[in-house]
Amino acid sequence: MADLVIIAIGGFLIYKACRISVGLALILALLIVGIIVYRKFAVLCTMIAMRNYTTGKKGKAFLWFERAFNKGMTYQQKVTYAYYLLREGRTEKAEQIYNSMLAFGGIKPEDKKYIKTNQAILYLKTGRLDEAIEIWEELFPTYKNTSIYGSLGYGYILQGDMEKAEAFCREAYEFNSDNNVILDNMIQIHTKKGEFSEAEKYADELLAKNPNFIEGFYDIAVVFSNLGRIDEAKECLNKALAIEPSFLTNISHEMVNELLAKL
Repeated sequence: MADLVIIAIGGFLIYKACRISVGLALILALLIVGIIVYRKFAVLCTMIAMRNYTTGKKGKAFLWFERAFNKGMTYQQKVTYAYYLLREGRTEKAEQIYNSMLAFGGIKPEDKKYIKTNQAILYLKTGRLDEAIEIWEELFPTYKNTSIYGSLGYGYILQGDMEKAEAFCREAYEFNSDNNVILDNMIQIHTKKGEFSEAEKYADELLAKNPNFIEGFYDIAVVFSNLGRIDEAKECLNKALAIEPSFLTNISHEMVNELLAKL
């Protein structure tokens, strides 16, 4: 909206300037373009950063992210930047961004909840499981969605209370049986209980969706290997190895190769 106002006012001024001097109008036009470009600089930097990241130029990506951050990112751009920092294990900077955004009073309630869900993931990945679960449990009554169901279900699994975890993850499955994380949580619960036949249903459902995360293929392979579906298990493990791990990944390529060597 602000850019449209600038363009409208600028257009009027350029029109008036043309009646005085073409040179003056040109200077004014360049000035207006410069103002708009400056306002959009963080957007351009973020786009360049993401392009570099997806092409494997991560060092350049974070240089562009930082340029955008220093020029003044929007809420959504900061969330994006923090996510990529977290993916690469740069947790200190990511946590600073989350904390600064949450301390700012001008953020909408729904946006604040979204930031807190991401902050909880950071807590989970930095060994603060109880704090992460506390945040998700606080948000859940008023922010019930697939992401919270998946994250909180996984948190309960890590806590080790399988009865509580299973009850919650079944509720999550009823809420959205099409989500990869929720399906993987169901696989993990039954696998930990040694119920591989029960886990097979969810493993087949997840495999049909061709998951894009290492844990999905690994957990499917564990189920298949225990049910004698060895060739399918190997195929899943090879697909897991084709996915690049990140700081957010819970299963390493080393773990995948160890299981593969046993089959």
